[in-house]
Amino acid sequence: VYCLVTGFMHSGTTLVSELIMSAPHLWGGFEGGVLLGSTPRAFANQLPFFEWMTHPVTNLHWGLTVTQQQALLEAPCFADLYRRLHASSPLYHAEPHQSSWMVDKTPAYLFDLPRILDQTPGLPVVVTVKSRAAQLYSMQKVVVHQNQQTWTPQHEAYYTQKIMNATQSLQKAQDKYPHRIHVVQMTEFYRNPHSVMQEVFAFLQLSWQPHYLTLQDFNRKGHALGRPTVPAFQKAAANGTVSAPKALVRAV
Repeated sequence: VYCLVTGFMHSGTTLVSELIMSAPHLWGGFEGGVLLGSTPRAFANQLPFFEWMTHPVTNLHWGLTVTQQQALLEAPCFADLYRRLHASSPLYHAEPHQSSWMVDKTPAYLFDLPRILDQTPGLPVVVTVKSRAAQLYSMQKVVVHQNQQTWTPQHEAYYTQKIMNATQSLQKAQDKYPHRIHVVQMTEFYRNPHSVMQEVFAFLQLSWQPHYLTLQDFNRKGHALGRPTVPAFQKAAANGTVSAPKALVRAV
């Protein structure tokens, strides 16, 4: 595993992970979730993540057989679980992915981040963060437009508490592992994605290329597996600027 990407749900984790996986030799499924259990065997109880292991790669998942899925639970440690997943998943069977390192993007890791880092010695973690107001707005959009519900004070109270819990977990993890965590402030990302992603790539010891924002490199990798095209974050601009409205529509 090369790195973890996490953050509050709908905070930009998908976009940031896609940009990271635009770099050569990095690839992964939509979400992993393997570290949510206290042991590899406990992964069986982490739904829907465990079920997603057998969903097809064309649906952005891992494509394991049931036998391969069950074999993950026999791993003696999480490092071996990742090794088995990498060896079994069709995501890594075809070029250009055979020599790729895994990227595990799982927003749910944020809520137990100190323990997650305890279990993954030395592994770098990228965390996406929005302001409380922006995060609540994102959740309101999910409730109203995706779930077809009315946003209520109960929704706001629930998500406000979830944001507080996530913030506390991140702070504890930063206190314990200050050099293993890089926080991406998404408000700044929308203003200057090139600068922000340069910092992310430097943290991960990678070389940032401005054309990654088109997601052409990411899509080229995905097309080799029959994955659908992901819309570009922005049209690559010669001067390196970004249109804020387009950025907000793509990432929020």
